Amino acid sequence: MKSHVYITFVLLFCINSIAQDSAWINYDRNNSPIPKYWITSISIDLDGSKWISTYSGGVVRFDENDWTIFDTTGSFLPNNLVWTVKIDSEGTKWIGCGTNWGGLVKYDGVNKTLYNNSNSGLPNNMVGSITFDDNGYLWIGTLQGGFVRYDRQNEWIVYNTSNSGLPANDVLCITIDSNDNKWIGTWFNGLVFFDGVTWTNYNMENSPLPHNTVTDIIIDSENNKWITTEGGGLVKFDGTNWTIFDTSNSGLKSDDLISINIDKNNNFWIGSTYGGLAVFNGVNWIVYNKSNSGISDDSPLCTAFDLNGDVWIGTWMGGVSVFKNGLNIVSVKKNLNKIPNEYTLYQNYPNPFNPSTTIRYQIPKTGLVTLKVYDVLGRGVATLVNEEKPVGYYEVEFDGSGLSSGVYFYKLQAGLFVQTRKMILLR
Repeated sequence: MKSHVYITFVLLFCINSIAQDSAWINYDRNNSPIPKYWITSISIDLDGSKWISTYSGGVVRFDENDWTIFDTTGSFLPNNLVWTVKIDSEGTKWIGCGTNWGGLVKYDGVNKTLYNNSNSGLPNNMVGSITFDDNGYLWIGTLQGGFVRYDRQNEWIVYNTSNSGLPANDVLCITIDSNDNKWIGTWFNGLVFFDGVTWTNYNMENSPLPHNTVTDIIIDSENNKWITTEGGGLVKFDGTNWTIFDTSNSGLKSDDLISINIDKNNNFWIGSTYGGLAVFNGVNWIVYNKSNSGISDDSPLCTAFDLNGDVWIGTWMGGVSVFKNGLNIVSVKKNLNKIPNEYTLYQNYPNPFNPSTTIRYQIPKTGLVTLKVYDVLGRGVATLVNEEKPVGYYEVEFDGSGLSSGVYFYKLQAGLFVQTRKMILLR
């Protein structure tokens, strides 16, 4: 276990190198087997391979040496228009195809299974989004069919306008918070909250939401919802307050936003149409575009981060751009002038992890601090900290080597403060 201590500092955004000096690599039809310029999603599996989905070109797997194409050849895919590839805790790929002749493809590296509306409970064959809950169940958003929960066995539960509080059947994204609540983005019908019983619809008529098309949602370690919209910019929603970021009051160069991702330093990476790739740390902005960087297109649609700190960027008309060491170039630095004013246990990163992850916390008073890791049965598996600590910010590396895959909990106790968070070890 390695432990790094930082005393009395706060986060300050700093760009270590201007974009023109950064190393960028671009892959497109001219220099790689990527079949199309339009990239719809990028996911990275545990061995570091990139799974790149394309609009009408199928899926590409790239392991830094070899490229493998998965398409309708040999009937591997039902259709080459692929909206998303998501990878579960077992390394299985779930591929969402996007037309009436599409459906959901499960691929474990050897065997392939196709689910569609004629052989399963899938309500519609246009699968646009996939996410997983803590049970490993799939939550699948479709265009025109609402969304469905699939337990990987035989149960499909469909939610649509006829049997739920869903205001429309065009679902663009689903995100699940730490309380297992579902946040659903729709096409032209706003944001939907579903806690398993109650439905709440937020739209331009009943809330400050600036646009009714919600393209992506991500949730930070403080449970704030960050929402991208098609035409209304970026929204931060803490459950009560709404904060709008757009071209009139922020560093955004376009209000037509497509995606949002968050890195290990809590920087937000925001994809747009014609506005470049915006990076935001909560205070300051930087935008990467064709005029100031090596990015191949001013319409980045998706991002993924590898373990080397490289940022993989899928674009609309330029294939894939790789911002080498981008997570470290766009970095969060430390300011030694301020003492933390509250206790906080942050979400570990990366999560899921294999085999190590970093846990950060802050304490505003000197005192005895314990940080322990437990399994799902409540048995202690590691003590990371058990000593008096002065005021400050801390990070501890937890090594899960020797532990089996699964859900674990880490608990911070300092004085009367107690907080527990969940993390997932994937082999």
